[in-house]
Amino acid sequence: MSPPRLRVMTYNVRAYRDDWRAAAEVIARVEPDVLCLQEVSRRLWPGARTRELAERAGLTWPEGRTRGGGTAVLTAPDLPVYAVGYARLPVPWLRGLREGVRSYSWVEVALPGQASTARRVTVASVHLSLDADERLRHVELIRTGVPSADQLVIAGDINEDDAGAAWRVLGERGWTRLVSPLRPTFPAGEPVRCLDAVFASPGLVPVPAAVGREPRDRELEGLMSRASDHRPLWVDLSRATP
Repeated sequence: MSPPRLRVMTYNVRAYRDDWRAAAEVIARVEPDVLCLQEVSRRLWPGARTRELAERAGLTWPEGRTRGGGTAVLTAPDLPVYAVGYARLPVPWLRGLREGVRSYSWVEVALPGQASTARRVTVASVHLSLDADERLRHVELIRTGVPSADQLVIAGDINEDDAGAAWRVLGERGWTRLVSPLRPTFPAGEPVRCLDAVFASPGLVPVPAAVGREPRDRELEGLMSRASDHRPLWVDLSRATP
């Protein structure tokens, strides 16, 4: 019998300024257990649109409300959720007006079919600054601010690639390391830079996607090009064998 898997997906939806229905279709095809969203709040009534997105994608929104900072975490309806949380990441006032404020949101869940305290996982959606020094400060705040259950997953828009200092800190062995594919995610039409990633603690390892669940077709490519300026990333995670 195959071990329990947790499919984690991260998606910057650009404040729903593109085709959000296409984004919902992409998400529905991927079938994530946990969806980490960025840029959900730069519009009027962002909560209503996020709830519409969740409904179309077949997910639930444990927190159920949007706050400044633009991150949110959605989950599969049958996935046990034990706790949720949110925190702002500080940015200078003028930069916040120009670029948007930053935040991270998190949920504590169980691996599918393994609803026990010893197998709980904290999954955090993060959106780091456009400023390199600020990104480093944000990573340190996330390291101390996200409560880690048995295991930890950090997913989101890092706003730099694997050559950046913040990326390297997130990838330090012993805390988290990169578990998602290192492939371009921005811009969505013809991606050239990998700005989005999923990191996980050493107790979680990436595993091949379940047969029939890895969507790869031209229609999906078209949907991703219309849905946002970022492409999503997703990865299936399982507990490492002792």
